[in-house]
Amino acid sequence: MLEEGVEAITAMRIPGYRLFFIRSLSEAYLVVGRIAEAREHAQQAVSLTRTHQARSWEAWGLKLLGDVHAQELAESEQAEDSYRQAIALAIGLGLRPLIAHCHFGLGTLHAGTGQREEAKQHLAIATTLYREMDMRFWLEQAESALGPSHGNPP
Repeated sequence: MLEEGVEAITAMRIPGYRLFFIRSLSEAYLVVGRIAEAREHAQQAVSLTRTHQARSWEAWGLKLLGDVHAQELAESEQAEDSYRQAIALAIGLGLRPLIAHCHFGLGTLHAGTGQREEAKQHLAIATTLYREMDMRFWLEQAESALGPSHGNPP
């Protein structure tokens, strides 16, 4: 349905909705493990946001691109770069949930590449932000990722 939505919105030439549908389609591809398609659509979404100067959408798109790149160990540098670009934009725009999500992404990325100290730092930042914003679901995820050495369940 999202694929059909992208086609329909593209034909109607409604740029704002097109950005939303392309990003949503990329997220759906990521969830079902269609990484190449997720990457293609995330890159397309970021490109469109830059064309239309949609800065907050660009920040969220960069976070999604980081999530996609994080699926492949060989793309860990691209993932980190995307997350850091998203954080920079999010700070300027005051998008605290996005900042937290990017730190969570960086934490799990670094944990997966064996960079334990960097992982702990980013996960601690994410945990603090989630707690401050009362984002309980994500707080539990971040605390769990920190592990038992921080008084959290494994």
